[in-house]
Amino acid sequence: MAVYALGDVEPRIDPTAYVHPDAVLIGNVEVGPESSIWPHAVLRADDNLIRVGARSSVQDNAVLHCTSELPTIVGDDVTLGHLCHLEGCTIEDSCPREPTSSTRRSTWSARGSSARACAAWTDRPSAGVR
Repeated sequence: MAVYALGDVEPRIDPTAYVHPDAVLIGNVEVGPESSIWPHAVLRADDNLIRVGARSSVQDNAVLHCTSELPTIVGDDVTLGHLCHLEGCTIEDSCPREPTSSTRRSTWSARGSSARACAAWTDRPSAGVR
């Protein structure tokens, strides 16, 4: 796996988590227990925190970023589908994100529900736009 520090801040990976050798973690990233980060996923925390909770899965080619104002927080028991894009947002516990969905600067809190594939969720909680 490619794990890079930014300055003196290094990614922190729980020993029970799995990070695929082709995944990239940069900066202030935390990966919780029993979570998995799959091939070509990129978690780049250069301006704030990215936290992946316990038993969550970040699938192939997902991109997680943060903003200087907002961290990106993924709760426990969350599945982020292939090609998912998160930036400066919170995905609460047990809330899956479907493949190719995008969430920026908002909170997705509908426990147990999921965003439709290819929908972009931006700026306001639960405000979907095409």
